[in-house]
Amino acid sequence: MQDLTLRCGTLAWDPSKDSVAKPDRVLADFSDAKGVEGWKADPEIKLSHDGKGLRFAVAGKATYPQASKDGLQEDWQAFATVVIEVENIGPKPQSLTFRVRSNADNNQREDIGNSVGKGKASLRIPVASLKKVKLDKIDKVYLMTDGVPDEGCQLRVYKIVLEPNRDL
Repeated sequence: MQDLTLRCGTLAWDPSKDSVAKPDRVLADFSDAKGVEGWKADPEIKLSHDGKGLRFAVAGKATYPQASKDGLQEDWQAFATVVIEVENIGPKPQSLTFRVRSNADNNQREDIGNSVGKGKASLRIPVASLKKVKLDKIDKVYLMTDGVPDEGCQLRVYKIVLEPNRDL
């Protein structure tokens, strides 16, 4: 909520409208097939674009198959939350882990696991939970599944977005 005050003929916003209107940072938008470019995957994973988003399919049992995008030069210090818009289109609930790495150093990476039931979900990951990562030097992000069942899994990822802190 904002207060609008007229002082000496000038409109004043409290808090300033710039502090409230911070834009989201779209890290990956898979609504267009071009969004899949630059993503690499383990051999067990078939990555494709199905007209709606990034299709992440594993045909059978697998332990930690992962897809990733590197070569990033991101500064996440001004953001509060990572939001992953995903849909489980497979036969069973599936765990999905979001991994972030900084400085091309595997000692500076963090895994945040989530479970995705059937249908659409928005996974919300607090940036503050990324304790091992240097937030001003993000260079790689991963999407990983854990314990894929014999039937395999199929996920569709729509977007990965960074949201700023919008507290007043």
